[in-house]
Amino acid sequence: MVSKKTYLFVLVAILNACTPTNQITILPSSNPITSPSPTVITSSVTPVSTPNPTSTPLITTVTSATPTPIMTTVSTPFPTVMPTATAKPNLSILSVDELKKINDSSIVKSNNTFGINLYKSIVEEQKGENVFISPASLALALQMTYNGAELNTKDEMTKTLELGNLDLDQVNNLSKLLIKKLNSPAPDIQLQVANSLWGGKGRISFLKDFKDNLTNYYNAESSELDFNDKKSVETINSWASKNTNDKIPKVIEEIKPNIIAFIMNAVYFKANWTTKFDVKQTEKRDFTLSDGSKKMVSMISDFRSFRYYKNNFQDTPNDLKFEAAELSYGKDSKVSLYMFLPSTDSSLEKFYSQLNEDNLEKWLKGFYNSDGYISFPKFKNEWKKELKDNLKNIGMKQAFAEFGAQFKKMGTTPFENIYIDFVLHNTFVDVNEEGTEAAAVTTVGVGGAASSAPTPRFVADRPFFYMIRDNETKSILFMGAVNDPKYD
Repeated sequence: MVSKKTYLFVLVAILNACTPTNQITILPSSNPITSPSPTVITSSVTPVSTPNPTSTPLITTVTSATPTPIMTTVSTPFPTVMPTATAKPNLSILSVDELKKINDSSIVKSNNTFGINLYKSIVEEQKGENVFISPASLALALQMTYNGAELNTKDEMTKTLELGNLDLDQVNNLSKLLIKKLNSPAPDIQLQVANSLWGGKGRISFLKDFKDNLTNYYNAESSELDFNDKKSVETINSWASKNTNDKIPKVIEEIKPNIIAFIMNAVYFKANWTTKFDVKQTEKRDFTLSDGSKKMVSMISDFRSFRYYKNNFQDTPNDLKFEAAELSYGKDSKVSLYMFLPSTDSSLEKFYSQLNEDNLEKWLKGFYNSDGYISFPKFKNEWKKELKDNLKNIGMKQAFAEFGAQFKKMGTTPFENIYIDFVLHNTFVDVNEEGTEAAAVTTVGVGGAASSAPTPRFVADRPFFYMIRDNETKSILFMGAVNDPKYD
């Protein structure tokens, strides 16, 4: 009997994000480590509906000289993550020395580790939901903000962003190279990273070093807007829409009186599979959700070559076993979608317990080429969340303290102090027969803390003057003094 509750985890190169519930079928033809055991893998997702309530069931037998394989069914929600692609450098854009600096540094590992830690905090809070984040976008937005931090606030951000021994100059220089590389993966892959800085007129004056760093290292556009004018909201939302191909058209509804600046990052990705799937092979099929119920979803399917991995060693506990598949994008396969599926007697929660940057790199090195059957739902997902509490949970607390944050290196303001009011994350993903489109916008709302006036305390315990006045006519009707209170 196959377990009804299992979980699927998906990794997609570059954006490092997490997404809807999905179903995947994988049938590898060979396994250099273990004997080939063709498997059908099913997991739950928010799919795109198609009008075909009846369809051909999943393949249950395979004709060959070997015995008919047993098909294993698995179901659950899955998240999507987009790690850095292992791509050959475009030397016309990035020199060999520049690429070597990125590979020899810890900046990518820092960004990925930070993203995994934050993701774990989010899924712990939103269990069973279709979480989808972009660690690349979040890391770059907060690294720009990091340029304005000092003292304990800077120390906490250093630890939370997993920057280790990297100093600010190293962080900025390496981020500049990384942005340059991500913006040019291949001619047939659209990937763009954009940054911006918005200051409220009369609310903040950015220091030259802070503004220059964001311009020179992060290629951030900078503008001063009248935050009291409602058109400023439209301007900021227009920037987000423009840099995500209209996939994220709105990130803010209003600008509160305490907001003095916005620091923003946008990441947009679109690419076709190296080998597209035939739409005619997409059929409505039964899908088992994590609660055991079933629904009809549109399943993309094909028998093809893909890279496969199975963590099924004899010394691996059953509840930590999983298998994975890789589907590449573009002619040169420089970016890929990776899908990780825990075994039927495991779960995503148990998979997360061993998910970290070191293990992830170890698993990715174990993928091998295989011919097999793969099937998964087409799906779309839009997700957004304010991440203040999650960032606090992984160590970044003081940056959000209204009067305790230390961002004096950012600028000067008529407010008493500068702090981070919110970190909003908006994402979008669409996976279909042709390929994948994904986008993310991270908006850091910088706040200004107003002077804290003491709570009024009036105690008339000594002689006082008083009067009774008609406020409409301003006529003083009575006046007097109390020097010796009496009430008989």
